[in-house]
Amino acid sequence: KMGVKGEKIILSGGGAKSAVLSQMLADVSGLPVEIKREKEAGALGGAILATVALEKYNDLHEAVERMVSREYIYEPNPSLYYQEKYTAFLKNVNKKRKGEEK
Repeated sequence: KMGVKGEKIILSGGGAKSAVLSQMLADVSGLPVEIKREKEAGALGGAILATVALEKYNDLHEAVERMVSREYIYEPNPSLYYQEKYTAFLKNVNKKRKGEEK
């Protein structure tokens, strides 16, 4: 609706441990799902902010580029099954928003 399309999904935490969930998310969204090497995203975010505050890096962009690394990317495999289910899901969401019944 806002005219913005994401380029990728970055997954972390417990969900990032599941190859099945990660691939399913890529397939349904049509976007690559990137898994980061670091498993504790919150702690890493704090460390990134600290390095910038201590002037180890010039800015957040540089700190992220140097401190965050990718472990794996799940590429989408478009599936008619998922597309049909997603389309049905969106129809139901729109009906609920409009206050309509099923």
